[in-house]
This record gives sequence, C-alpha cells and structure tokens, in this order.
Amino acid sequence: MKALSILFFSTLSFSLLSSGSTFYQQASLIELRQECDSLKCPERYTYAYRLLAEDLQLPLKDRFKYLEISEKISLELTDFHEILSIYAQAGRMYRDQGQFAASMEAFSKGIHYLGYKNNTDWLHNEGWFLVGYGNLLFQVKLFEDAQDIFRNCALVMEKNRDDYGEAVAYNNIGLCYSQLGRPDSALFYFNKAYELRLGLNDKFLLTHSLLYISQMYRELGNGARADSALEKAAFYNDLSTEFEFIGDIHCQWAEIAFDHDDLISASYHLSKAKEMSSPFKDFNWLNLKIRLFTELRLEDSLLVYIDSAISTAQKFGNLDRELSLLYQKENLYRKKGQIKKADSILVRIAALSQKLLIIKDTVQKDLMEVQGEFIVNRSRLQNLEASNKEKERIIASQNTTIILVTIMALILLSAFILYYRINNRVRKLSKNLRIINERSRLAAEQMTSGIIALDANGDLIFSNQAARDHFRYFGNFDLEESKNFLSQINQEAMLEDWQLRIQEVQQKKSFQNMSSRLKDERKFYHLVSLREMISEGQMVGTVAVITDVTNSQERSLELSRKTQALEIANSAKEKMLSLLAHDLKEGVVSSLELAKLSLDGDPKEHNSNLQLIYESLARTKTLLFKTLDWVKHQSNGLELQRNKFFIARLVNDVIKEKEDIIKQKSVECLNQVDQDLQAVADPNALRVILRNLIGNAIKFVEPKVGRVQIQSRRINSAKIEIAIVDNGRGMTPVQIANLLGGEKLNSTKGTIGEEGTGMGLHFCQDLLFKMGSTLQVESSLNLGTVFYFSLDCPQGAAKQ
Repeated sequence: MKALSILFFSTLSFSLLSSGSTFYQQASLIELRQECDSLKCPERYTYAYRLLAEDLQLPLKDRFKYLEISEKISLELTDFHEILSIYAQAGRMYRDQGQFAASMEAFSKGIHYLGYKNNTDWLHNEGWFLVGYGNLLFQVKLFEDAQDIFRNCALVMEKNRDDYGEAVAYNNIGLCYSQLGRPDSALFYFNKAYELRLGLNDKFLLTHSLLYISQMYRELGNGARADSALEKAAFYNDLSTEFEFIGDIHCQWAEIAFDHDDLISASYHLSKAKEMSSPFKDFNWLNLKIRLFTELRLEDSLLVYIDSAISTAQKFGNLDRELSLLYQKENLYRKKGQIKKADSILVRIAALSQKLLIIKDTVQKDLMEVQGEFIVNRSRLQNLEASNKEKERIIASQNTTIILVTIMALILLSAFILYYRINNRVRKLSKNLRIINERSRLAAEQMTSGIIALDANGDLIFSNQAARDHFRYFGNFDLEESKNFLSQINQEAMLEDWQLRIQEVQQKKSFQNMSSRLKDERKFYHLVSLREMISEGQMVGTVAVITDVTNSQERSLELSRKTQALEIANSAKEKMLSLLAHDLKEGVVSSLELAKLSLDGDPKEHNSNLQLIYESLARTKTLLFKTLDWVKHQSNGLELQRNKFFIARLVNDVIKEKEDIIKQKSVECLNQVDQDLQAVADPNALRVILRNLIGNAIKFVEPKVGRVQIQSRRINSAKIEIAIVDNGRGMTPVQIANLLGGEKLNSTKGTIGEEGTGMGLHFCQDLLFKMGSTLQVESSLNLGTVFYFSLDCPQGAAKQ
C-alpha cells in the first residue's frame, strides 16, 4: 500500500509540474507516464526524474524537487537504483550554488551506499560519485582529502575497466599535488593520465594532458621539455576537430619567452593566442598582455588591458583579481601624476575591499559548517567502528564454530555465506568512512583558522594547531583535550567573552562576533564564529572557528585615514585656487579698463596707455607667480611656515600691487608700520591677508577723499598688532556680525561699482586661525572701519 501511495504521489507531481510549462511535455516522458501506471518499472521513473533535475534550463527549485522525488522512489521502491548518481547530482548542485555544507551533507548520504553492489553500472556510478566528492573537497581547499578520494576513484575506475574515468582521476590527483606545491608528484600523475588517453586516441584529451605536463616541467625548471610538450600539444590540437586549446598553447609559449626575457617572441605568441574564441575573457591571456606592456613601459596600452581585465573580473565575479588590478591601476595613475584619477580608484578599492571582506565572512561560515559536518561524521565513525569490532568478534567466533562443526547442514552454511557477504560490505563502508575521518582531522590541523570542538558538557574534544597557538599567545595557557574548556581559561576578560559566546550559541544555534585584544603594543582582531553540532536531531556539542582578520582590519582603517586626509587636502586646495582667482581678478579687470581707455581715447596717448597696461600685467604676473609658488608647496593641504621678516617691506609690496586701483580712485594708501618691526609668521599667508584687507579698504573709500592707513603697535614683548584703518562708508553691527560669523558668502559693490566674490575675508579668518590669531573689526556707519589682528614677534617665537 505504501509503495502504491509513493508511485501515485510521484505521478501526480510529474503531472502538476509538467502542466506548468510546455518544456516538460516531451514525448518520451509522456510515453513513460502512460507505461508506468503500476509498480512494474519504478527504476525508469527514478531515471526520468533524475534526468529532469539535470536540465539547466529549469528553475533550480524545480530541479531539486525532481531530485527529491527520484530519491524517494529509489530508496523505497527499488534496490537503491541510481542512488549514488542522485546524491552526487545534489552535491554538485549545492556546490555550484556555494552551499558547501549542504553539498557535504548530500555526499555524506551517498557514502553509506559505496560498495553495495559490484556490477558494472554500480561501479560506474560509484566512480563518478567519488569524482564529484573529490571535486567538492578540492574546491574547499582540502587537497589531501581530495587526493585520497581520487585515488579510491582511480581504483574503482580501473576495476570497471573505464580508462576515460581512470584518466580523469589521475589528472585530478595531479591537480591536488600541484596545489600542494609538489610539481614532481603532479607530473607523475599527469603522465599516467596522458598514457591512458593515448589508448583512447582522443586528440582533444591528449592536448589537455600535455598542457598540464608542460606547465609542471616549467615549474621544475626544465624549459626544453616544457617546450617539447607544447609542440606535441600544438600537433594534436591541429588534428582535433576542436581548437579550444590554441590560446592556452601560445600563452604557455609566451610564458617561456618571458622566462628568457624574449619580449619579441612573447608578443608574437600572445598575438597568436588572440585567435582563441574569447581572448578578452581569458584571465591568463590578459595577465600576460599586462606583463608585456609593463616590461615595455607602454603605460597607455597597459591601462587599456588593465581595464579589460577589470571588466572580465567583474563579469566572472572574481573580486580578488579585480581588487589586485585596481591597485595596479591606482599605482600607474600615481606614477603618471594623475592624482585625482588615482584618488578615485582608491575610493573604489575601499568599497570593493569592504564587499570582499563581507563575502569572505560568508564563505567562512560555509566552511565552518563543512568542518562541523566533518566532526559530526567523526563521532558517527567512532560509533560505527565500535559496532564493527563487535561484529568482527562475533564473526570470528562463528567462523571457529563453523570450522569445528564441518558436518553442519547445507542451510546453515548458506546462511553463513550470506552473512559474510553483508559483513564485507559493512567493513568496506567502515574503512571508507575511517579514511574520510582521518583526512578531515589532518585538514583541520593544516587550516590557518583556529578550530575547537566541545561536547555537550563543555569538555574540549578537539583543537587544531592554530587554535592551540592562539590560546597560548593570547591566554598564556595550553589547551588540553578531555577537560572542561572554560575551566582552562585563566584570564577574566577572556573567560567572560567565551561564557557569553557559549550562552548565545545555546540560545540561537549559531553566533558570530568580532573581538580585539592588545598584545605587544599591537591591536589584534579576531572573527569568532560558533555553531551547534547536531546528530540525529540532538545537540552533541559546539564547534568554534577563530579567524585572524587583523591585517584586513588594519588595511580598512588605513584606507579610511587616507580617504579623510585626501578630503582635507582637496578642501584646502579648492580654497587656495579660489583665492588665486580672486587675486588675479583685480589685475585682469584693471588691464581691460586701460585697454578700453586706450581704444576710446586719443591715438597719441596709445604708447603711454600701453605702458600702463604692460605695468599692470607685469604686477599681475608677479602676483600670479608668487601665489602659484605658494600653492605648489601646499600639496598635502594648508601647512603654514614660521619665518622672521620685516612687516613694512611686505606692506610696501602689497601697496605696489594695488597701485592701479589706488591711482584710478585717487585715494591715499599710507604705510605707517614701524620700519624695524619684525614678525614671526608665514609671509605668503600674511601677504594674502594684507592683500584682501587693504583691497577691501580701498574698495569702500570714496574717490579723491579716501584714505587707507596700515598701522602697527607693540602689544607686549611677545605680540604685535597690525591694523588697516580707512575712512570709508563703514558698517552697522548687523553687517559686522554677518561678515565675521555668517556661513553664507556675501559680496557688496564698492564706491565705484567694484565687484567681489565674498570669499576673501573667510579665507583670511582661516589663515589667521592657523597662525593662532583672530580677525577683529571696529566700524561705525559713514565713519570708517578698522580691521586688526595680532602676530608673534621674534621674542615671543623664542619663548614658544
């Protein structure tokens, strides 16, 4: 009855899902539904649903639903038909989505069925199941574990006489050794795969193997053999109907040319490699082009290929490569002196670094779940081994009894043979699980993140080397297994942190936080993630992963500091450039007025007017050069100097700069500063202040009767005061308050219509503030204005 309900459910599900889209209305599947209305062919239903789950055009949710139905039929209506392929496919689908823990769980289910049968179809499925499981371990960088799985896979493929699958297994073993930094061992297995593929006479696969062989010879320093292997690869590639590897072949030749500093040959091979289908999507080709133009120092071409590589990295979601290329591009812009572009790239780098840190944290969580699954499997293995030992003891006793009682009935002998076969399958499964457990522990020992596992009572049951080093350095104690973890912590602050974390994970099932500790005058940051271990629905312990994120945290803080410094520097530069425009305006306007006067006046006076224009432009040029020279030395923001100088001389220079407007308005501008009076300040900054204040005073006095006086007095032995006094129109108290305290820039026309920007006094206030002084003002309407401020004199500077 149960079997009938399962078949009815699967048929109904197929009907409902297939009715939603015409894509599912395939003739072969409709015929299958018509043929499988009974229990006669559940195997065909299992296979059909699994094939539907392989269809990449279907929504992922529907594919998992079909796989679930296929699993249910296989387990309850067949003798585990297609079960290994079902779990392998589920593992691959989860792995492709980056859900490594779920992928591990799917493969763990399939492990229980290894060795269940010994026929060709079962061995075929078993071999490719191991390929998928090994690929998962390879992807999460458990290369030692993956290597052992591929070895078992090669044995299964050899037993099943599947040369193609055996070559794949050997090739994957070679990749594991390559990642472990053992090119000699990797070369051995790549050669084994190549020998098997020679027998298959598949030119495409032979080219594939020879590329790996060439790469290993290069890593071993044997350039001649690497070149020979590439020659063979090119030969087989020409014979193949597929030319997929033409780009890889020429890229490797280009790398050999780079090793011999032969840039011409490297350039030739890279141009040949461009014949591949999509060269600008191939990271290896783009990297070599970047290397070529770096060596040739062709910066414009280098920027083009860096941008192409960045675009490719963005399309494939390779954030690490994109970040590396952005750093390279930022350095290149700085060398070219394009600071603004370099700064904009630096902002992108900061944002991408933050995004990358978040992604890596997410991946870390998945890896923690995978590690937790390893530890749970280890606990299951221990129970299974204990059970197997008891069974082996019983079998040994039974075997002894059977030998002594040779005259037992044929029925008992048949029962023993059946029992013996079942036991062999159990022992094979136990051996496979024990291998996985041992490799899991070894992989955990080699991880850079610290890992500890606690049982339900809080006793430490596992810690890797990174965890032991962490607690020895920061807690001054050595971890001991089989002892209560919290009781081993002897530092109060550390104990409180771990008590809080364990309480949180008991309430929320998982917990993560960032901790910081000061050690040896450096602040260390650690990301601590905890998760419950669940076995058969029960909490059996807790696993914690401690990841040192000090370097990434320091880089983020450094980027933040640099960004803030750049903003301050840019703000100062904007003010100085605005000041430059403000100061140059007067000279340009004066020259234009003189030119207009020359055009409208008596031709006989042209020469004298030209002389006046020349003198005005000469003063403007001098002002421009002085201001530019000062701005040039402020590349890191506004930094004032403290030099000793005579104030009266500086005032004379400023009055000379204002000579045109003084003559135009026929006003007096008197330098009444003591000729022997000295100040300690930045003369360039003071020149800017005096130029603005004297210019404003001239602007607001009446023509012909106006008078501007620059006066000085000694406040005490350490301070002097400079005042700019005029008899102009003056200001009301409200105008004074708006002028000195308002944030809005206000500009008022002068007595003959002179226009301004309103920014001069604001900048003067900023400069005086940086000198340790303030701008003061006294004024009455129609009675004139006095602007004054204090400066250090040489005696005061000595005391400071």
